[in-house]
Formats: sequence, structure tokens, C-alpha cells
Amino acid sequence: RALVRGGEVLVPRLARAGSGQRVSRPDPDGTVLVFGADQEQAAELAGHLVAAYGIRHVRLLARTAVPDLVARLTELGASVTQTVRAPGDRASLAEAFQTAGPPVTAVLQVAGPETLPTTLTGEVELGPLQDAPALDELTRETPPALFVLSAPIDNGPAHAVFQAVANRRHAAGLPALALGWGPREELTSRERLALFDAATTVDDASVLAIRHELAASAVDTGAAGRLARLPAAERGRALLDLVLSEVGVITGGRPVHGRQSFRDIGMTSTSAVELRGRLAAATGLALPATLAFDYPNPDALAAYLGGRLFGDTSAAGPDMEPADPAAPSGEPIAIVGMACRLPGGVTSPEELWELLSSGGDGISGFPTDRG
Repeated sequence: RALVRGGEVLVPRLARAGSGQRVSRPDPDGTVLVFGADQEQAAELAGHLVAAYGIRHVRLLARTAVPDLVARLTELGASVTQTVRAPGDRASLAEAFQTAGPPVTAVLQVAGPETLPTTLTGEVELGPLQDAPALDELTRETPPALFVLSAPIDNGPAHAVFQAVANRRHAAGLPALALGWGPREELTSRERLALFDAATTVDDASVLAIRHELAASAVDTGAAGRLARLPAAERGRALLDLVLSEVGVITGGRPVHGRQSFRDIGMTSTSAVELRGRLAAATGLALPATLAFDYPNPDALAAYLGGRLFGDTSAAGPDMEPADPAAPSGEPIAIVGMACRLPGGVTSPEELWELLSSGGDGISGFPTDRG
């Protein structure tokens, strides 16, 4: 994968876990501020900072109260306070630093999979993305030892903002880490926490925390050979099983059937590209990035792969038999009804034809009667 930033094409590089050395460690007697504390990952990391780093003062900030997390951190021996606040509220951010108690030794902001909720008025709420730049400004004079902005990579807006903030701090010689995560289901809690520890030792502003099996770098294209050796009647089932298996990895093992659309199972553009990559590795085919959108369910995708691999439709799923072409018919076609929304104040097909034939202008103002 590649990323375009400021006219430059950037690609990820691999770094072994734990290959660096932490320059500074949070002071156990200082305060850790956790923003987005109502996120599952925030709770996990806050508990880790207390249990493994010996942090004794924690302030939790979230949209809603988090009594269970407060109780858990208290049991671990930390002094915990919580503040309910709306993301993007600069005043509450400043107050959190002013009333933190012991000096702030670590800042952790966690974004969930949905950082840009749309309000009932159709406006996009940018509050969650405004916190990171504000945190940067508030910690310039007295930078904490640990400054981590954490977001899943499928949350594109949050991940991009976090990277920009971390890069700016890193260029200024300030502690900062934009930490991107893959699907939570692919890692155990212990593995996620180990990756967090390793990421904080790497001298880079942006790190993608994933478990990468180096042995898997050698692409296994044996699937195509195995499929080719199967009887034609069995290829469809085998290809469908391959597609369902790869989809299952991406969705965390959620049951999926052949006709279920990828949109219905919550597949995003990021996970669609991941599916393309996994299937390309399994089959040895060069596949388009729009694969999951062009063939929007496992049955259709398996049929497409069969056509690419074997040049026929024998790999169509068991329920994907091609329909017989309709015989020519001389019967007239009856239009029962039709409806459409036309531009330029046009209210009928006849008026539309007149507008087109006369070369009229169909541009009109933005409609106010719909969302």
C-alpha cells in the first residue's frame, strides 16, 4: 500500500518489535490523561499503564461516564478521576491540564472506528479530530514523556490527523506517536499490549501495530494449482470456500453466506482493499482495488475468480448457475409506471425532451425539500 502526502508517495517499512530503546518512561508519580476513555482500547491501554508502568494517577475524559473503568483502575492501585466532556471543547482540555494534580507525564488519545458522526441536521461533527491539535498546543511548553494518538487504520480521518500532529511534534523534537491498529479480532489482548510497548520504543512518529509473519511474505500461489487439479464440478465450492475463509479473517470469524453482500457485513473501503490483497496472494492474480465493489458478494466474487483462473464459468458457486438466455419475443412492452426527479423545473418526459432539443440550461438551485 502507498500513501500520498504533500506530493510524496510514502510506503510502509517493517521494523522488528522492540528494535529501539525508549528514550523516556512516564513518571509513575505523574498523571496520565486518557481522552476517549469510553473506547474499548482506551480502557485496555489505561489498565496496562497502571499495571505495567506503575502509573498512580489517571484522569479519564470521555463523552459518557466510565464507572467500570474507574473501579478497575482503582482496584489496580491508581487514583482515578473522570470528566464527562464533548470532544472538541478546548476549554475542558485546558482545565484537564490545570486540575490534573501531579504533573502530566503521559497523554493518550484513543479514537474508535467512528470518529465523524453526522448530526441530525446533516452537519459533520469534527470535535474528535480537533482534540489532537489542541493537545499538541497545550503540551508544547511542558511536553509529557509519552504522547500517543491511537486510532484504527480503517478510521481514515482520525488516522490522518493523528499522523499529521505526531509528525509535527516529532519534527520539533517532542515525544509523539501516531499508533495505527488493524482489526482488533486478529490479536489477543496480550499481543496488543506487547505491540503497544514495542511501538513506544521505535523512533518514528507513525507506527502501524500489526503482527506480520515474515514467512508469509513469500506469496503462496499454490491455491491456483490445487484448484486446477480439482474436477471442474468441485472448483466452484472450493473457490467459494476460499473467498469465505478470507472474508472470515477480515470480519473476525463472523458467519457469512455466499449471497450476503459485503456491504451488509460492514465491509469498508479499507477492508475491501485488504480482501483484494489476501485473494491476490492466495491466487497469484493481479486483482483490481474495486474487486469487492464490482463483485459485491462471495458467490459473485468466486465466480469472477473462477473465470480469471480457468477462463470459464465452472467456478460459479453452487447457486450461481447461469440463466438461459430469454427467447426473442414479439410482444410489446407495457410501461406500467415510471418516476424520476428531473432538473431545471422539468415535470414530464416531454418537457425534458424539449429542454434537451433546445439546448436549455437545466442547472437549478440546491433543493431545500430533502436532506
